[in-house]
Amino acid sequence: MNNKKALIIGCGHVGSTAAYSLILKNLVQEIFLLDVNESLLFGAINDLRHSAVFQNIKVQKGSYKDLNAYDYIIITAGPSQTLSGGATRLNGLFKADQIIKNIAENFKSSDYKGYVILASNPLDLMTYAFWKYSGLSKKQIIGTGTLLDTIRYLAILAEKFDIPTGAISGLVLGEHGESSFVVGSKTTIFDKSLKQFLDERAISYDDFISDINKEVKKSGFDIVSTQGATYYGIGNTIATIIEALETEQERILPLSTIVMGEYNINELAISLPTKISQNGFEIITDYFLDNSEILELHHSSETIKSYLHQINL
Repeated sequence: MNNKKALIIGCGHVGSTAAYSLILKNLVQEIFLLDVNESLLFGAINDLRHSAVFQNIKVQKGSYKDLNAYDYIIITAGPSQTLSGGATRLNGLFKADQIIKNIAENFKSSDYKGYVILASNPLDLMTYAFWKYSGLSKKQIIGTGTLLDTIRYLAILAEKFDIPTGAISGLVLGEHGESSFVVGSKTTIFDKSLKQFLDERAISYDDFISDINKEVKKSGFDIVSTQGATYYGIGNTIATIIEALETEQERILPLSTIVMGEYNINELAISLPTKISQNGFEIITDYFLDNSEILELHHSSETIKSYLHQINL
């Protein structure tokens, strides 16, 4: 087993589930937790410590004083999710921004060299905000982005057509929010293009894309409305990113990173197809989208920019 260490900031549903996913995948040797709620922190540490006995993984309280001791820092702290009714991930934007700013202040004089993975909503805004406030390199900062949306997309396709998820390849790009979009032109099922697959079943491609976009976005709201929050999916998403960063072979994942001119989008955090491995991560600049998808991407980037203006970033 490797000797990697991870600090998780925020011990709510997402943070504790991310820790549990790291334990199950045996990705790190030590997990450190931080939370402003000392009671929650105490409970999470002890519960997770018990779950990690057979993996021989240490779980303990972390500290901002030891930032350089951690290979991965995962930030899940933020306002509670309230996505029911007419609410969105943008609810509590100003409070979320202040939380991220307070956390980022600890990095300014740390000379931190590892990776920071953001899972706090609104995701793209908080990824960008952390970069601006922390002073870290954009090569160190990854937002979970639309990887969770992509997982939901693949799961919905698999269920809809009663096929294994392993037979499907596809991505969701853009904002982790209302302006995200599925990349139908690049989706394949059993090595057939999605359009060919649908044509063989006399299903309209355009109508299907419109409907599936709505279904993917609605799936998160459906979970929150029934169990109060989403955490298993995002917890595993965080572990998947770390797993990719620990692996020699490159993977392509839709991650929210700081974009500087790629796809004619400048200084923004938004999900684009990204090569990721133990060598780091890099946006793929020749992932050819069709015209409608390019329009969707730029609409999504403008949406994110409009929200950034609200917090003066």
